[in-house]
Amino acid sequence: MLNPYQILGVTESASDEEIRTAYLTQLRKNPSDSNQQQFQQIQQAYDQIKDSDTRLRYRLFHVETITSEIIAQFIQPDPDDHRNRRVDLQTLQDVFKMVVAQASSPTSPANNQ
Repeated sequence: MLNPYQILGVTESASDEEIRTAYLTQLRKNPSDSNQQQFQQIQQAYDQIKDSDTRLRYRLFHVETITSEIIAQFIQPDPDDHRNRRVDLQTLQDVFKMVVAQASSPTSPANNQ
């Protein structure tokens, strides 16, 4: 799915009221009978960022900046089998901390999409 902020035409620092106003404006411009797919996309975007809780959830679980290359830095090759990789609990905790830090940082690339 596209970035919900872009779909609604708001910045990531927009308030609940600004997001709601943009949502209603987009619905008026794109009624369900004219383009059902666009209408659903607008509704989904609003559902993802309509309040501070859902925005935090979106940032935590839709971080675009954590790439497979970054995760690969934490994954060590299994010395017995070079085709497989193993990950220990500490590695998973490190990756999770990185995701949370990037998602909560106001200057992270994920927050500037």
